[in-house]
Amino acid sequence: MGPDNKQLKRRRAAILVADVAGYSSMMERDEEGTYERIDAFRRDLLQPVIDAHHGRLVKTTGDGFLGEFASALDAIRCALSLQERIAADSHSEENALRLRIGVNLDEVIVGADGDLYDDGVNVAARLEQLADPGAICISGEVYAEIQG
Repeated sequence: MGPDNKQLKRRRAAILVADVAGYSSMMERDEEGTYERIDAFRRDLLQPVIDAHHGRLVKTTGDGFLGEFASALDAIRCALSLQERIAADSHSEENALRLRIGVNLDEVIVGADGDLYDDGVNVAARLEQLADPGAICISGEVYAEIQG
């Protein structure tokens, strides 16, 4: 028997979904080097930048990650900071990490494991797929929230 819907923990959140553009081809060229760059990125850049913008790293998956923020403005500032710092740290175009980022604002269900569920996460993931490498794609809800 499933949980009673009244027991589900819901909250409004800004959801940031990102992945490394060209990850598969990077892995084909240099598996160990790509792994090391992504591992260093997560440790040295991703977690500190998310923390600095009052966010929570929900999970990482291979070349991607999911972050949660209490405000759309914090999520956008985090996304901009990540993109700017990655661009500044790029050494060579072929090996550079370039993120595609999607940001949405919606109600989510918080699982017992801390993971996020609901359409708001799916929309953020679809926006990430629409983003060009090095860019951020936002929903209308995020735009309305941060406008001005």
